[in-house]
Amino acid sequence: MLPSFRPTVSALTYSIIRARCGDTSLIADARHNRVAAFVLARHEGMPDYLRLPFAALTVAFDAAAVAFTGHPFHALPHERRWQVVERWKRLPISFARDLIRFYESLVVFGWFTLEHGDELA
Repeated sequence: MLPSFRPTVSALTYSIIRARCGDTSLIADARHNRVAAFVLARHEGMPDYLRLPFAALTVAFDAAAVAFTGHPFHALPHERRWQVVERWKRLPISFARDLIRFYESLVVFGWFTLEHGDELA
């Protein structure tokens, strides 16, 4: 897999949880890690013709942050990462918005599934 793919998915997961799922400061990292593993597993389960394009776009998202911040997305603190996410959500290119929507949907689903005591598949 592409080198910064996993760290970028993990950073996105943590930031989406923090921004969309309420105050998670008292919850152990283990739950965050389970959601990140769930998102990565959904990516692994994609058909071949989607898996590489999603990974490449995710890595491009990571690298594009350098233009705005001087650092790749996965190396930024949450506040700066969230500014990058919000910027991508406003881009006029649908695939950029769709990528963020894909990750937000999976992360929020995974987080609240665990919150209600259910297991992630």
